[in-house]
Amino acid sequence: MKIVKIKSRKETDKKDSFKKTRIYFFPQGEKLLDNLNNRHFRPHKEYRKLLPEIAKQLGMTQPIDVTWSQKAGCGCGCSPGFIMQSGSTGRSIYVTVEGE
Repeated sequence: MKIVKIKSRKETDKKDSFKKTRIYFFPQGEKLLDNLNNRHFRPHKEYRKLLPEIAKQLGMTQPIDVTWSQKAGCGCGCSPGFIMQSGSTGRSIYVTVEGE
């Protein structure tokens, strides 16, 4: 699995600016129906292996301490991702990957 693109965005909504940073992964070229079918079966163990490279590209000096959550972005489970446990708040990081 390879990182294609990383986008980091600061949350602008005041209530979200205090939330722990989330890291979301998107397979390159995934179609909407594929996303709907696969969102509960993301290869988060493989995504975890990419975290050191993500930290390096974002200029983070500390190791990333994260927890995988099916409900990272939404209570219904439609937005799975990692939640950073320390070191960063108020950001959303979007990672596009290729290969599974």
